[in-house]
Amino acid sequence: MKHVKLSVALRAVALVSGLLLSLGGPLKADVLTVGPLPADHAQIQAAVDAASDGDVILVASGSYDAVTVVDKALTIVADAGANVTVGTPFTVRDLAASRSVVLRGLVVFDDGDALVLTDNAGPVVAEDCQFVGPVPGLGEPGAQITNCDAVTFTRCSVQGAVGSNGADAIVSTASDVTLQDCELQGGAGGDDSGFPGGSGGDGLEVNGGRVLLLGTTSTPGAGGIGNPPGMPGFALTVISPESVVLRRDVTFVPGFFNGSPTPTILNPHGGTVQALLSASRSLTSNAPVREGETLDLVAQGEPGDDVFLWASVHPGFLPLFGYEGVFGLGLPVLPASGVYVGTLPVGSTLELSVPVPDLGGLEGFPVFVQPLVQDTSGALTLGSTSVTVLIDDAF
Repeated sequence: MKHVKLSVALRAVALVSGLLLSLGGPLKADVLTVGPLPADHAQIQAAVDAASDGDVILVASGSYDAVTVVDKALTIVADAGANVTVGTPFTVRDLAASRSVVLRGLVVFDDGDALVLTDNAGPVVAEDCQFVGPVPGLGEPGAQITNCDAVTFTRCSVQGAVGSNGADAIVSTASDVTLQDCELQGGAGGDDSGFPGGSGGDGLEVNGGRVLLLGTTSTPGAGGIGNPPGMPGFALTVISPESVVLRRDVTFVPGFFNGSPTPTILNPHGGTVQALLSASRSLTSNAPVREGETLDLVAQGEPGDDVFLWASVHPGFLPLFGYEGVFGLGLPVLPASGVYVGTLPVGSTLELSVPVPDLGGLEGFPVFVQPLVQDTSGALTLGSTSVTVLIDDAF
């Protein structure tokens, strides 16, 4: 795939200048390191307990115990190139609307529910993470989301437990969730040649609330071998009539039973499942990025798209279905937001490289970036949000 390298001159200056202008006031975050000595803490939980609202927890390669975050605004990010494995469950609960939790680059896997999000009014953002139920397991989903107002997964892989009956990859109950460019895999049912095979888990179960699927693939778990064989799960199960599922560029993979494909959607009570018409637009970024390094932003979309970038140091969750997406930035946006960064040519992506300047004494903080795209017909579409983390070069 061809990449178009944009001159960073005026565009990068505008973005970086807007960033620096926004950092003089309330943003006073520290960086806490986790890993072997001389890191500040040996475990992520110890860093969580010691951290203050807004702090960044920078994690080195290693295996760490389960984590619980209770009503504290934190960014937890694997260091560049680090392999970070966290035990289960990773729990985030009781976030006030003014607080948010960001997870990036983590693999959560052990013997229970991988990710548990409960009663969060504030945003929870996960990017480039894996949440995997146990093998064998007892019905634990990869992610259990309950009574949450603003959950965003970007490029995450989520898998339900494999067991006597496979578990769902994600169970979303009374929550507003966006899944951007994710892979969902229901757990497979267990085999038992002398008894019925176990049933497979669903890729996604929705029971109330709103779920927006963008560029995501959902695959049900296979039924187990048995007499008779187990039934596969569904790519999507909608439990309640109040549920709303909107999808764009989504692949629902069928299961198979006795060699024949099975339905991909189970919607017995008439919940809303609606396809959006426009093609998905995506944005990726690298993280963390230290002073003097390069922040690389790559936008993908349709040929002829004009790409405008918006940015904030706060996450948000505002459904704007007239733009076929969710505005993932909190207010205020950075002063240089809305800058035009280029037009997508045929068969290419758009790449913008921005040198990270001195952070002016700040140790680290997340930056949320989202494209607003105008296609050749003049229609506007929101692309996926990406979060990077800028770090002082002392860490």
